[in-house]
Amino acid sequence: MLRWLDALVVWWWCEVGVAGLLSEGPVTLTTPSGRLRGERYLLHDGSRGMRFLGIPYARPPLGPLRFAAPEKAEPWEGVKDARSFGPMCYQPLENEVWDLVESEVDLVKFENQLREALKRELGSELYEEEVEEMEDLARKKVEGEHRFKRKVEVEHRLRKKKKEDEEEEKCQGAGRGKKECVEWDLEYIEEEEEVVMEEQEEQEEVMTQTVAELEGERGAAGGGPRRRKVNASLPLLLYIHGGSFYSNGGRLYPGEKLASRGMVVVTINYRLGPFARGNWGLLDQRLALLWVRHHARAFGASLSKVLLLGNSAGAASVILHLVSPLSRGLFTRAVALSGCALAPWSLQTRPLHFAQKLATDVGCTQGDTQGMIGCLRTTNADAINKVYGEKYVQDGLWLAFAPVVEGEQPGAFLPHPPRKLMEEGQLTRVPLVMTLTRDEVTIWFSKTGQSDITLEDAEKWIDMLMKQKYPALEPLALAAVMHVVRASYLYARGHLANSTTTTTTTTTTPPSTPSTRTNSSITPTTGRSMALTKVVADLISDLGLRVPCVEEARVLSRWTTIYLAEFSYSSRDDVRVGDQQWIGSYHESELQFVFGLPFLGLGNTLRTPQDRSVAATFMQLLTSFAHSGLCFWEELIPLLTLWPIIPPKADRSASTSLTPPLPPSLLASLSLCLLFLLLFLRQHPT
Repeated sequence: MLRWLDALVVWWWCEVGVAGLLSEGPVTLTTPSGRLRGERYLLHDGSRGMRFLGIPYARPPLGPLRFAAPEKAEPWEGVKDARSFGPMCYQPLENEVWDLVESEVDLVKFENQLREALKRELGSELYEEEVEEMEDLARKKVEGEHRFKRKVEVEHRLRKKKKEDEEEEKCQGAGRGKKECVEWDLEYIEEEEEVVMEEQEEQEEVMTQTVAELEGERGAAGGGPRRRKVNASLPLLLYIHGGSFYSNGGRLYPGEKLASRGMVVVTINYRLGPFARGNWGLLDQRLALLWVRHHARAFGASLSKVLLLGNSAGAASVILHLVSPLSRGLFTRAVALSGCALAPWSLQTRPLHFAQKLATDVGCTQGDTQGMIGCLRTTNADAINKVYGEKYVQDGLWLAFAPVVEGEQPGAFLPHPPRKLMEEGQLTRVPLVMTLTRDEVTIWFSKTGQSDITLEDAEKWIDMLMKQKYPALEPLALAAVMHVVRASYLYARGHLANSTTTTTTTTTTPPSTPSTRTNSSITPTTGRSMALTKVVADLISDLGLRVPCVEEARVLSRWTTIYLAEFSYSSRDDVRVGDQQWIGSYHESELQFVFGLPFLGLGNTLRTPQDRSVAATFMQLLTSFAHSGLCFWEELIPLLTLWPIIPPKADRSASTSLTPPLPPSLLASLSLCLLFLLLFLRQHPT
């Protein structure tokens, strides 16, 4: 297993297919931090862009900077090569990402093999239609300006970094770690074939030229690079990846196609797991936002159109930036997909407890906190990562290492609980889009092989989750809560001891009661076990996402414009679903369409015209939202179910009758039930 991940990439299918991403050579960009050498690329539809990878925005979090606030990266001399990814931050799960290594392979033969494999998978007729459609689009775009490349280009990504490794060993000593995981990657569309871009001056110079004019200039100039100034008007999208605050990295989310819609796309790495203990990971994200704002003009981006986008833990991060006093003014729109700050897993209320347990397990037994931190800073990072992965990744519905409330102190990212900040209006008041998926955590049961659930299993799941949710309840009160939840999620749906069928209903209102959204693949003939699995998935989705996120939208809507919707589209061509159609629209499934995967020429997934249509619409919605702060969801109906939200305070008097307030949530109802039970038990002790 490769320990260093800086030479690995997940999108090689984008680079070696008939309809993939083709490199068109290097390009140089001048930024406030120094010069960068990236690469120009051509997509199969003729769109051109540039990408710059592995750009450091912070100093390596090694030695004294481990478990400390990040410090901005120093400017560099000369030209920095930004054509390959840096390492992802330490995490307990090895991600299956890779690069192609340059070899003596016969590229023409290799391309023919790929064509034959695709033909076998799609069938001759569909294959010919797909290839003809994609090649026609490309020819129309590039005819007269660039010969369409049929030859597969394999980029050499595996670069030896012996000198850097030696420097890192010296820097880190016994605590070997990733030298520069705090990096960001950027893709943006650019119609001109070869440019050297300059930092924007105070008086912006606007220049537009056609490709034909550029071809003429290039011929007159002998083909040398040409300098020009950039019109800083593009929206900038910065994506914060999910992964429960302990996994993933920016390199896993290809931004080329999204950038082709006319925006600058940035993906970042940030510290994870115990290495992000406290709010260091959030501070990494904030520093990335500061870096981007300082460098936006060099990439042609407008500071008035900065969109902060996140999914899952990344979405919770977006909301935490929304309420943090340290992130004021760093972005102008926000999108949170399947995640929020009021979710039970988004905060850790016992950070010292888990830090001490982890320290003890790796041999740091110093009694005082400073001594413990000093020991952990010099402990081998692999040892910390191994122990964390084996014992402390998750704590039930909660995460062992997640953001924390620091209290009122200088430099606090979260001086108060997020809900308090929301209710008091202490937040960045920008337009916000929040979405959830219809089936959310069904994918987890498929991945863990736990999709064959019995009624007894479902009852045990409910009991376990209620114990985690209400750990301080008296036994009798807890038993009553368990019965209420069983009745709502199991018995009311027809799941009784002797039942062989199941009933489902549908609703278009937010989840104030147990989930009742219908997945058309879950029917009485599907099998009771599958339906019971969906029941448990609904309960976990309600507890961990739906109820807290809808409640969060309700609170935030007092102060700013909120768009809330449920994403219900699922593709039968999704490799993660396969023949398990009951999985439906699962957690993170929308990311495939956000990043335009159906357009990237992947040979094994999302190849249908409908997939491309959904992706095109979703990307256009994001682009228009980044430009204007307005959402036109009607374009995605019926793929989205719109939920009513109380309008902003200023407009409430005119709109209250049209958008009624949300009813109390399920958890609020349970709280009232618990209060009644406790009063009853005190009056009638057993």
